[in-house]
Amino acid sequence: MTYQVSDLMANPALDLGAVTIHSGTLRLSRSGIAMVKSGEPAQPFGFFLPDATPLDGTAPQPERLIAEAWLMVCRSHSSGNIMGVEHVSASYEPDPRGGAARWLQLAGTAHAGLGIKIGYRVTVQRAGA
Repeated sequence: MTYQVSDLMANPALDLGAVTIHSGTLRLSRSGIAMVKSGEPAQPFGFFLPDATPLDGTAPQPERLIAEAWLMVCRSHSSGNIMGVEHVSASYEPDPRGGAARWLQLAGTAHAGLGIKIGYRVTVQRAGA
């Protein structure tokens, strides 16, 4: 099972010098048959932030990355299944298309059987902040 990321809307990045804040919203939904079993474990998701500037191959990692995500909207149903996100993290990952650049990715696990909308914020703190 994999999640489809859709309706990704990024707010303009807030650049505060040595700190940059990326935020936005997106929808997570299952691809294929959306059968949810009671007690099913959270499944992984991840996406590259569309407004983030990449790091070249020799650039150091930022001093600190803080990742946050929260549930905004979910469809109501009576099955009692859990919905939401957990274990959210951010990191600079290699471009899957190739090249030396590393791109900012938000990843985590989700319970999103019928689809959920989440908000996210990633704070990037560079050295000297």
